[in-house]
Amino acid sequence: MRPPLSLVVLFVLTVGAPAAPLPQNRPVTDKYLLDDTDFLVVVNLRQIIASSAYKSELEKVVEGALRAEPLAATLKELSLDPAKDIDQVCMVMGRSCWPMNKGPAGPPFMVLVEGRFDPAKLQAGAKKFAKATSERGGTSIYEIAPLGSSIFAAVLDKGHVLLAPQKEQVETALDKATGKKKTGLKSKAFAELLRKIDPEKSLSLIATGDMVVGGGGSIEQGPDGKVIRRDYKLFTLGDQGIQSMQVIADTKDDIKLKVMLTATTDDKAGDLEKAIAKGIKNPIPKEFEKEFANLAQALKTVSIGLKDRTISIEGRGNGAAVQELFKALFEPRPPSREDKPKPSKNTKE
Repeated sequence: MRPPLSLVVLFVLTVGAPAAPLPQNRPVTDKYLLDDTDFLVVVNLRQIIASSAYKSELEKVVEGALRAEPLAATLKELSLDPAKDIDQVCMVMGRSCWPMNKGPAGPPFMVLVEGRFDPAKLQAGAKKFAKATSERGGTSIYEIAPLGSSIFAAVLDKGHVLLAPQKEQVETALDKATGKKKTGLKSKAFAELLRKIDPEKSLSLIATGDMVVGGGGSIEQGPDGKVIRRDYKLFTLGDQGIQSMQVIADTKDDIKLKVMLTATTDDKAGDLEKAIAKGIKNPIPKEFEKEFANLAQALKTVSIGLKDRTISIEGRGNGAAVQELFKALFEPRPPSREDKPKPSKNTKE
């Protein structure tokens, strides 16, 4: 199974701890966000890679991955040294990432990389990987396909690089870079959550009930290939009874995580709390307990609370637990004994 682009991007941009002092963290602004942004993840790479939790458990793993090909060659072509150049990575999503109410052809989110870049060197490297290029206001837009589906990339300024599923999103961001356009957030709920983000935290995630979590349906095409009927429905967090979501991670000697889910109704809050508690109680099959011992220990620290329709989930763990979590999510493995279907009484073995 291939990991989603978000994890690929974060892996590409994450590297060993910098020798230089950490720069002062800047408040998260809406300058390059989508007008209909309803989901945002802010990853403070500088803070993470300077932590003892990263150095003791994750640094060697990440450095080894970055030295492997073709990743090492890609970074060299881009003249990119993440330890010196990258401060922060943001993942941005809105309903416009799902064009024409159908599933997106590529990843349904934008990735905004913040740091200090040499635009000329980045553009020269990007040109070698692009299958097509175009321009907007004198700045090149590159179409690349790292995992098969096309994404569009551009250097917005010396401090920002954008990757997006739609060319129009990159064009709009370039207009914002030159001052021709400004972001006008449509969601007051999202704007309020944005103001609460602490730039000192390792990771911050905010989402409103409008966030699209998936979709499904059918599309009927005529003999000429044109769509003549579309029956495609998008599903949101609100459909799951969630009004808003916040996640905060702090990485120092260990990793502290806090999740806050605000439900749409009191009844839904109670149902969600019960479902979460049940999922955390026995999350790892017995035959995998030794393999995921650190993750299991981290899950034992989890506490759940409910107040005024908001469910709070808090826990802590070490870097090894994070490694095991990624392994559990993205490494293929045979089903556990608990997952295997039981033979019926009429089945001959």
